[in-house]
Amino acid sequence: MGSFSTWSQEIEFTPEFEALCETIGVEVFVPVESDFKSVRIIKNPYQDYQAAIRSRKEKLEIRYAFEPYIESNSFTTMPHLQVTRSVTSVATNEEDAIIAFHEINEADLEKFNADWGQMVIFRPKVGFSEQPFCKMLTLFKEGKGTSSIFYLFDDADNPAVDELHYALQF
Repeated sequence: MGSFSTWSQEIEFTPEFEALCETIGVEVFVPVESDFKSVRIIKNPYQDYQAAIRSRKEKLEIRYAFEPYIESNSFTTMPHLQVTRSVTSVATNEEDAIIAFHEINEADLEKFNADWGQMVIFRPKVGFSEQPFCKMLTLFKEGKGTSSIFYLFDDADNPAVDELHYALQF
């Protein structure tokens, strides 16, 4: 069952996004300890997403891209393909750019109640974000769907990125 925990008064997700969370059975944990606010979705040619929040205090934007599981669609049943497609599309094509892939360990998968997960750190294309750094966390739950969270920030040592790592749970 999808739901939202720790609602912030400044966070307003669309009914469509709330319905999508319900469909894939994900609970989104919204940070209230800071100044996070809903922000409008910026159309771009690289990656669709359904919701976004931003904090000036934390110097962080978080974008949510969810894909329901559809048995007949191999793209939705193979999350590693979704990760590869997203990273290929969103990450900069600069020759010296580094992309770091990290599998999510079993203990963290249990915390997320996910069957598979991967974290990727890269520099996003300017058309996707003006921020120089992106951490993409993708989680998959068999029969439910895939959730990708894009953490966009300008300081590689920003503590909020790690503090807000557990932003959802299936």
